Amino acid sequence: MTRSSRSERPREPQDSTEAPLSWPRRAALWIAGGLGANLLGWLAAIWIGAAGVFLSIAWSSGPQGIVDAMRYKKFTGQVDGTIVESWLAIELDPREVPNPSYWRASALASACEVVEYRGEWSAAAMRRAFCGIRLKFSDQYTLAGVRELTFGAPFRWPRDAHGFIVPEVRIDEAARAWLAAGKPVDTFMHGKRGAKNMLDELRYDLDEPVDAAIAGWLAGAAPPIVPLAFDPGHPESALPAAVVKARATAEANWFAVIVLGAIGLALWFKGMSSLPFVAALAPVGRWILMILPLAALPWWGTYLPRAISNFNAGFAEVFRDMLSDVNLVRRFVDSAPEEAPLARGSRIVFEAKTSVYADTLGRFDLKPPVIAPSSDDAALAMLGAALAAEVSALADAEKAALFARLKRDVDRDLDHAGIAFFPAAKATIVANPGDGQPARAARAFLEAWSGAQHGYAEEQPAQKERARIEKDVAAVR
Repeated sequence: MTRSSRSERPREPQDSTEAPLSWPRRAALWIAGGLGANLLGWLAAIWIGAAGVFLSIAWSSGPQGIVDAMRYKKFTGQVDGTIVESWLAIELDPREVPNPSYWRASALASACEVVEYRGEWSAAAMRRAFCGIRLKFSDQYTLAGVRELTFGAPFRWPRDAHGFIVPEVRIDEAARAWLAAGKPVDTFMHGKRGAKNMLDELRYDLDEPVDAAIAGWLAGAAPPIVPLAFDPGHPESALPAAVVKARATAEANWFAVIVLGAIGLALWFKGMSSLPFVAALAPVGRWILMILPLAALPWWGTYLPRAISNFNAGFAEVFRDMLSDVNLVRRFVDSAPEEAPLARGSRIVFEAKTSVYADTLGRFDLKPPVIAPSSDDAALAMLGAALAAEVSALADAEKAALFARLKRDVDRDLDHAGIAFFPAAKATIVANPGDGQPARAARAFLEAWSGAQHGYAEEQPAQKERARIEKDVAAVR
């Protein structure tokens, strides 16, 4: 048979239209396609997040040091600045909180301050804002414990007339509204405090006047000075001298750069190429989209977890924590005061005379010590002695009313002021051996304290003095 005869063989008739898919099959294919895309995105988020950790470590181990050395070698000028404003910036996005009961695990906190300085270059003073290490805002976080922006860069809270620090928290309006609308979640250890919402709970947790007194008295009356370094050509961009020195002299670890960088790049390209919208591009477009984000590597700690959360919210939280740990030492933000994190945020100020302890510790007109105490324990001992002297001058009825209020606070799980009144309670009991009204009230306060479960942080200052005071009153209770 010839080629032409084969080609002329009549063909079987073909139907040019396909049979329509039934709706169950259409639904099944749509679901399968969606699940496949979601699964690929979910896996890609893991690879991309892991890549971000490896690449961030690699960048910090070498290239970042070169960039810093080139920048900071020009910072030859020196000047002292004064802290004129300070706050704790709490960054919280309610949309990223998986469980409101543990919202603080999703919040980050960093200390910020505004420093004023002047020099021969200008008659007017200049101001610069600095924000330091960003940490998890855990239940153990205490405002009195914030004493550095980052390693070597000092931080100071303002102080009141008594020498107590006056901490200030700032949070954006959306987060504040969300906390104010949420039901109380800490009902196990502090169910009796009467908090109406999560914002009330936050105020109760951070209102620690004894710790504020210890931190303020320990700092002394010296002005809050910050040594600054600056480029003489740009004095408006001064930085804490400790930060400049640490970054300018950092040593590179090129072995870590090569090994971790290679692993990070492999994970990055694997993750990016797995994203459905990237895989659908032409090869040139795909490579451009995979390479361009690498230019933003120094800022990944802030923005990469947000991008990952679109595909895998759970792992985004994990990678944000890991990237935060990677950048723990290096994280430092400098800006104009109005551009600092939460510079215009909603303010929550903690001052003894306006706190929930206003009618106990906040009612006394204490004076800061002339000579700063040598330790946290010494500061608490001085505070206890000062309060004992103040209480001794009260009339019997006033003493009884004071200890009744202290017992009330213990019964309400408000336990951040009572320890400072132990010496006063002991002195009142010893001075009233006949079991008078002040002595009965003092004993009732001490007995309520000994029988209560206290929820304050174990890392609170003056642990030795706290233990000594409690042991000292045990015999008279």
